[in-house]
Amino acid sequence: MTAFTRSNHTTGLKEILIRKDYDFSAKYLAAKRLNEGIKEDLGSIHPEVIPVIESLYHDPAIRDQTQCYFLYKELSRALCAIGVGGINGGLDQAALSAVFKILAHQSGHAHRATAEALGSLPFGIHGPDLRREEPQETPWLSLHTVLIKSGVEAHGGLQWRGRSMVVPLDQKGALDHAEGRILVLKLNGSGPPSSLFRECQWMDFLSEETSDRPVSFRVPRVIRIHGAPVFRLDGNAPATPSDLRTFHGCHAVAFITHWDYFAYPNDADPKRRLSPGRFRTVMLKNAMLFGHLTAQGVLHSAPIPLFHNRVQASRRRDGGVYEWQQGGRLDRWLASCRYPNFGCSGLRDFEHFSSFNGISRMLYPHVGTQLLSLLLVAGSYFRNRKPNEVGLKPDGTPVDARHLFERTLLGKWILDMFDAYYQGFCGSRFSGELPVNMDRLTHRMVEEMGVDHHMEEILRVADQHQMEAPEFRRFLEDRGFTREAARRIPKGVADVTLHTGPHLGGFNQRISLPEMTEAVGAMAAVCMLGKYRQRLGLDPIQISS
Repeated sequence: MTAFTRSNHTTGLKEILIRKDYDFSAKYLAAKRLNEGIKEDLGSIHPEVIPVIESLYHDPAIRDQTQCYFLYKELSRALCAIGVGGINGGLDQAALSAVFKILAHQSGHAHRATAEALGSLPFGIHGPDLRREEPQETPWLSLHTVLIKSGVEAHGGLQWRGRSMVVPLDQKGALDHAEGRILVLKLNGSGPPSSLFRECQWMDFLSEETSDRPVSFRVPRVIRIHGAPVFRLDGNAPATPSDLRTFHGCHAVAFITHWDYFAYPNDADPKRRLSPGRFRTVMLKNAMLFGHLTAQGVLHSAPIPLFHNRVQASRRRDGGVYEWQQGGRLDRWLASCRYPNFGCSGLRDFEHFSSFNGISRMLYPHVGTQLLSLLLVAGSYFRNRKPNEVGLKPDGTPVDARHLFERTLLGKWILDMFDAYYQGFCGSRFSGELPVNMDRLTHRMVEEMGVDHHMEEILRVADQHQMEAPEFRRFLEDRGFTREAARRIPKGVADVTLHTGPHLGGFNQRISLPEMTEAVGAMAAVCMLGKYRQRLGLDPIQISS
């Protein structure tokens, strides 16, 4: 190696990286050579490498380069390799401290490259191998037969919760009683039963694997009828929701659980709304569950539905699903938080579970998605104090709901949720300094989540062509158009502007709250570092930024 070693060959790479007369391409190639040298002989690295690398993150000439992300990526890889290499003399601590400083004080490409480098520290996660076979036939059953075969007795009328029919089973189990047992029949429309079958598999698995679970988790008990977990419903049910246009022949599953399966932490209904203290308890419990299960390769991929752009989902290769690392606009953030897939009983909607078997860099985005979901739900808790204060005023100005937020409380919740997630994921408390500017983060969250600046989305002509005429009109009616107004708009002639927000960012633009996605990146990266150190048997992190 020709630079940054303890030998006399200390000029080459150092000169290229620090001198202004070497261009960006030369610095990039020098950074790649530095990483090659670290792989060859990490122990020969000279301590001066750390301040030289750090200085490049503060160089405006590099920051202004359109390809600066790729140089930052090489530099961040070098810092992380040194930081976890176990070098004596404190060089590893100096490298990790530099990484934490970058995460705490930098933004944009420098921040992203550093977080991703830390999130790529190599370790594997191996989830459970659930059987894949599915039943070839599903029995046809009436609702009455399901109740009889389940061996339970209804104590109250049927109610709908989304696409699930709910029947109370206990005398004390009125539908507003948290301790009452309920029978749930979850429908899958007329589609294939694969997602329902997978949901039953995960409920069975999670009911059995409870030995080392750090917090309570009420997993529903699947009801099998004639040995089959999935069946088809024969007949019609009263008060079928309008969005369930087909009932006869729907695939369904039945399970018994407690009523708090449908108790959401951020419920806007005053009768069901949790106190701030109870909300914190529920959120910390679920944060720890997410972390614990993810570390075991049991991955919940949709704590809340997150989309970059719902309206274009049918023609986008990614289905419009949100990739937070890209920093794009977040579609309908408040609506996405309405019914989280976690609550007082623990995690729910088991169809979104999957077994993760892979390397850490593929897990890092999922960890970030779970943390981002927790932060968004925390923000929605304040907005749901007055759920009708949303959108645009009659004069077209955005609703300002910042007065509903408590910044100090929000900041404390974020730190507590991170600590709970980290503890579940890494098996120990986080004892260092989180590299996130919490004051800046909470200020920006209140500014962007408290004022509905971005309400518009646009239904492009190309998206309209994907719809049949009835679907097009129904789409408009579902988004606030009257039936008459929807009929007057010709399909496929011009773009249609819809007010469906609040969104975080303008349509097809960047997210208006990059501080949140960057904070999530830092939190996820720190979790990956903690897990890596745990796998190596090293002490928990105690790094200051």
